[in-house]
Amino acid sequence: MSAGSSNAHVVPSLQPWRWHLPARLIAALSGLAALVGAFAYLKLRRCKAEMVPEVTAVPAGLSEAEARKRYLRGEAKASQRSIIRSAENIRRESVFTVFHLNLIGLALVQLFLLYEWLSGVLTLVMLGVSIAIRLAQEVLAVRRVSQVLELASLRYTVVREGRASSLPPERVVPGDLLLVGPGDQFIADGTYRGHAPIVVDSYPADGVRGAQRIRPGGSVLAGSFCVSGRGSYVAEKLGPDSRVARTMASGRRREARMSPLESVVSRILQVLLIIVVIYAGLYLAELSRVDIGAPLEAFVDAVPVIFNLAPSGLYLMIIISYIAGAADLAQHGGVVTRARSIEALAETTVVCFTEVGFLAGTSVELSIVRHCDGDHPSESRIRQLLGDAVHSTSSTTPLMRVLADAFEGERRAVRAEAPFFASLGWTGFVFADDDVPGVYVLGRRAALEPVLTAELPDDDESGREQLVVAYRPDPVPLRDSRGRPKLPDGLVPLAVLRLSSRVSDEVMTVIRGFVDAGVRVMAFTPGPAADALNHLAAQGMRASDTEYVRSRGVISRDELLQHPRSQWARVVSEHALFGGFTPVEAGEIVRALRSSGEHVTVVGDGVTDLSAMAEADVAVAQPGSTQAALALADIYLQNNSPLALLAMLRRGQTIVQGLLNVIKLDLTMVVATAMLIVMVRFLSVGFPYGSSHDSALGIIAVTIPSLALSAWSGAGPVPSEGYGRAIIRFILPAGLSLALVSFAVYGYFFESSGRMVYAQQAVAYVLIYAGLVVGLMTLHSRKMVILAVVLVIVATVQAEVPLTQWFFRLGWLSNPLHYGIVILAVLAWLLGVLALWKLIDASARMHRTGMMLRDRMTWALRRG
Repeated sequence: MSAGSSNAHVVPSLQPWRWHLPARLIAALSGLAALVGAFAYLKLRRCKAEMVPEVTAVPAGLSEAEARKRYLRGEAKASQRSIIRSAENIRRESVFTVFHLNLIGLALVQLFLLYEWLSGVLTLVMLGVSIAIRLAQEVLAVRRVSQVLELASLRYTVVREGRASSLPPERVVPGDLLLVGPGDQFIADGTYRGHAPIVVDSYPADGVRGAQRIRPGGSVLAGSFCVSGRGSYVAEKLGPDSRVARTMASGRRREARMSPLESVVSRILQVLLIIVVIYAGLYLAELSRVDIGAPLEAFVDAVPVIFNLAPSGLYLMIIISYIAGAADLAQHGGVVTRARSIEALAETTVVCFTEVGFLAGTSVELSIVRHCDGDHPSESRIRQLLGDAVHSTSSTTPLMRVLADAFEGERRAVRAEAPFFASLGWTGFVFADDDVPGVYVLGRRAALEPVLTAELPDDDESGREQLVVAYRPDPVPLRDSRGRPKLPDGLVPLAVLRLSSRVSDEVMTVIRGFVDAGVRVMAFTPGPAADALNHLAAQGMRASDTEYVRSRGVISRDELLQHPRSQWARVVSEHALFGGFTPVEAGEIVRALRSSGEHVTVVGDGVTDLSAMAEADVAVAQPGSTQAALALADIYLQNNSPLALLAMLRRGQTIVQGLLNVIKLDLTMVVATAMLIVMVRFLSVGFPYGSSHDSALGIIAVTIPSLALSAWSGAGPVPSEGYGRAIIRFILPAGLSLALVSFAVYGYFFESSGRMVYAQQAVAYVLIYAGLVVGLMTLHSRKMVILAVVLVIVATVQAEVPLTQWFFRLGWLSNPLHYGIVILAVLAWLLGVLALWKLIDASARMHRTGMMLRDRMTWALRRG
């Protein structure tokens, strides 16, 4: 009984617990679900709030009366030249150079130590000519850049009395409130007054790479450019009062680096100056009747010959070639900001197009409509408005997607929209922001022309589709009283868009042209690379051409990110088409290529291209580029054809190849004659050739062939191992072996004839003939062969002309067989040089193969 009562007591006590346990779980889960739901609701409201663009209000800015007063007081100091070099900087960079100081030193030595009055005067004349030509070239480059900037219509959006208007830089005064957006360049030092932070790259202003976030109240520098975000800033210091202008004026701004060719010539002149110093000391010792010994006497004898053949005119030839090349590039549709940009372009091993559409000829070309009164927005401002419009529209037509890819922009709050492009051929916007008042319309030319207030430029006959961007200052309804679409009248045309939807026939010509020039082609596309290829195929690219592009290598962002960044340079070098990369990653790819030894040229136009352009060796701006792209550009393209860039590359390669050939010829003869003099003074007696023979050697074997090499050299890849190594690899084997052969000829004729004068004549013929052969070895062309044959005949028969025989003092060899001996000596030297070069090439290949195997083994071990 007690046990049963105990059990009966236990069971009822367990029943409530068994039933309450699920209820508590349900309650807990319900509470958790309520919390999750509340959090999700708040998150959704926050996301919706972020999706709706914020409507911004623009401050009033200065009054027109106050702005005019400041303008009349002369406080407007800005100009479009604020982003290019001033005349003072040009003079400083063109006159005070190491080359000109070296030339002054050479002239003083020739005049007062060597007593070569004619040579000294010619050196001073050459100095003056080189300064004048360089000044003229740089001034001409600045004028061309100014013309490009004028055509680009550099205008800045200034807010006065609460109304935004576009003004030229000369009309901006301190205290003005300026609007800024992606791609705009800051014209003044000032304070940022925007409603939200913006991203700014100040590299053009302070030389520091990398973008930084500027918050409201922060400082901005003239020359910097906006990468992303919109806002306004107050101009405080303009023109010469800005920080970048003061830095340049004080000389503290980083000077431009010398180009590789200029560096080579600088080293040559520095060696000559060292020789000058040593010679001056020995010469003074000789005047003081100090015994300096036979070796030093040989050095004293060799110095005048070295200076007679010294390539002190190489720098002048570089300048002349550059100015001629700049004129040629202008004919091809390119404007260079600096002369050395020609050489940098010729060194390109990789050309990178930030938009595959530009390479394929399917890009969008924008040209602004200029009004007689000059009252029109800047091209950068129009690009921003168009980009904001196509990113803010509710229309999802293929055309809008194409324009969204072509123009960067941000979503704005739209007060009214008329998305009728597909049915009526036009679409309109009324933005809610105060900085873009009025109605903006984008439509086909035929649809908008009847309601425009100004005539459009003549229609081209290319068959490309044309769109017109227009606006009306006062906001008017986009629908009538019945709700039907109504196209506003009285529209002011801003720009014309020309769309090319078919792949250009020249795209493969351009690609193969770059490959033939030794340059790899790379291109970026905002979407997947496979989609870009499919799009090109759909737009008319042949299947064989598409397969050719695919064979060059196609890679997506996800595929590249699977590799560590230390291997990016290797992976990137194996591909040509890149899809889905961010602008920052594109810049990192260019930096990786440069770190691996590549010379990269980047072609771009917009704010998304700035990272890659800033990292490139040569930045090329397309027509219609943003202000920031123009500020970074080394070369401006004046038309939208990539064939112009290919022509410019080939012309640059031609210039560099010609100058390298001239340097090789000149230095080979300098090394040969200098070593020959030393050999004769140490191992024999006398002097290897007469003093008057210098003129024959210099004119026939050096000067005339040098001019021909500069004029006739063709395009081709520049030496990948560097100019210095390529020159040394050429001149040392050729010069030293020529000195040995010439010394053997001198010894043979001196012993056989017993006359030093006769031996000197034989050596002079050897050096002249060999110098002409050197010219042939540097440039293999039919014209060079004909010139060499003509000069050989001239050098041989000049002994029959009284004037040349008196000037050169180079007579006939007494026995015709002796000419055969001279020719055999030159042929033996040629075969020996060719054998030496093959041996050097084989050794270099073995070294490269060993290094490659070592790197691969190291990489395999690290992976393992």
